[in-house]
Amino acid sequence: MQYPFRWIIDADIKSCFDSFDHRFILEIMKKRVNDGSIIKLIVQWMKAGVIDGKQLFKPESGVPQGNIISPLLSNVYLHEVLDRWLEEIRPMLKGEMFFIRFADDFVIGFEYKEDAQRVYQTLPKRFKKFGLTIHPDKTRLLNFSPSNRGETRTFDFLGFTHYWTISKRGLPVIKRRTKKAKVNRVFKAIYEYCRENRHMPVGEQWTELCMKIRGYYAYFAIPGNFKFLDQVYHNACMYWYKWLNRRSQYNSYTLAGFKDLLKVFPLPYPRIIHKYV
Repeated sequence: MQYPFRWIIDADIKSCFDSFDHRFILEIMKKRVNDGSIIKLIVQWMKAGVIDGKQLFKPESGVPQGNIISPLLSNVYLHEVLDRWLEEIRPMLKGEMFFIRFADDFVIGFEYKEDAQRVYQTLPKRFKKFGLTIHPDKTRLLNFSPSNRGETRTFDFLGFTHYWTISKRGLPVIKRRTKKAKVNRVFKAIYEYCRENRHMPVGEQWTELCMKIRGYYAYFAIPGNFKFLDQVYHNACMYWYKWLNRRSQYNSYTLAGFKDLLKVFPLPYPRIIHKYV
């Protein structure tokens, strides 16, 4: 809000972890790592098979997701492909630029539309050089400014939808809310937990359910996102009440009885934890 970045490239890498070229990874690693034993270990990690059901797959490219080395290799790879390249072209731009990357998810912001368009057109060629593909349908250039009244006024990054709105003082501000796909995923996870673990003692259910809810609060408890936190709390209560009453052919709790249960086993109530800096 304090800087003149109004043009955003919201990009998505198609099948990122499955597309890493082993040859490029080794070339990048050998620039900084001189220990042959470590290089050999990295090669073994990359070529480790993945068991899908009863079949064993040995990938010729990419790194297995869930592998302990995969996040490190992805950062090394994309640092060379994207981070260093953006720093190299920064002096060629007319205005200011910022970029933020977390693993394979990134956004780039520009002061001027001309700079944004040049990078937007060059980005697929840069990634193709290293065996990666920018997803054509999920990558876009948008005018992210309070004066924009077009359709593309928001973008998603790291589970949040970023959008312009008006503050109580009447000033334009950027706020974030949990993106829709993530909302549905969170509610489904809580619902499935209550359904699959309804046979457990109530105290054990309560302990694990509280841990899950606090985990969601710890990430999503930012200013402007309280509505989602409140939905997590009320939906958790509703799902827990429903599946506690499915433990037998008879209802275990009336609504009044369930409220009394919540006095003994209270679910964490939402509050904003993080603040803008």
